[in-house]
Amino acid sequence: MTDTYPEEITSLLPHRDPILLVDHLLQVGNRMVAEKEIRPDELLCYGEPIYPLALLLESAAQGAIAGFIAGARDGRPAPNQGFLFMGLQSVDLLDRVPLGAVLRHELTGVRDLGDVLVLDLISWVEGAPVLVATGVTAAVRPFAEFRRSDHE
Repeated sequence: MTDTYPEEITSLLPHRDPILLVDHLLQVGNRMVAEKEIRPDELLCYGEPIYPLALLLESAAQGAIAGFIAGARDGRPAPNQGFLFMGLQSVDLLDRVPLGAVLRHELTGVRDLGDVLVLDLISWVEGAPVLVATGVTAAVRPFAEFRRSDHE
């Protein structure tokens, strides 16, 4: 795969603007590359001059899931299933990400354990690393498991 645009990404993810935080998939497979342009007009930035860490991690997570579905799942989301991010082993924010930057996520060491996905990531801006995370873990679960039961 050389490049996937937002229209194709929305066929892989349930997210829509303003919470769709990946613009392009440049590579899928055991090494995935996704990009996100940090638009100065994004509502989610709340007027801050830097991109929040939570959104940086969410953007990388969306890139990972879209890339995983596009590659390992042959471009077909699992029917009635979603990904639940469970945690990460370590995360280091190395630099701030300014609004207007193009963020590139490189997701490596992808381990598909059937119903669990584990990977490592490095996010870059203009060739400089801004975020390193290891042991990023997500579980594939039926959507029904995400809902509260009537017994709670």
